[in-house]
Amino acid sequence: MQKSTFLISVGHRIAKARAEKGYSQAMLAEKANISVSHLSNIERGRKSLSAEVLLKISEALQVSADGILFTDIPQVHKEVESQINGNLNNCTVREKEFILKLIKDIGAFITEIKTEI
Repeated sequence: MQKSTFLISVGHRIAKARAEKGYSQAMLAEKANISVSHLSNIERGRKSLSAEVLLKISEALQVSADGILFTDIPQVHKEVESQINGNLNNCTVREKEFILKLIKDIGAFITEIKTEI
């Protein structure tokens, strides 16, 4: 992934998490002890952020730093899919159908929780 694309993705995830908390840029900047202009530049992917600033932002938002950094990296998705497929290889069709039902039920539950938050 190119640096600029990575920074833009990180910035979008920070902005999304901020919006989900109902924080303005000024509120998050104050909680993270950084300037509003610096936060704005980070959210737009114009500035990189140090590990220290990443930790301040993640703590202020109460989200994990790795969630901010790695959510949309294709290699992470491929690794997770590979692990899932590897575990399914030894299952019978009936077991796979049961697992699929569990996945659907868990997905519906997660969606329900997200709407309540």
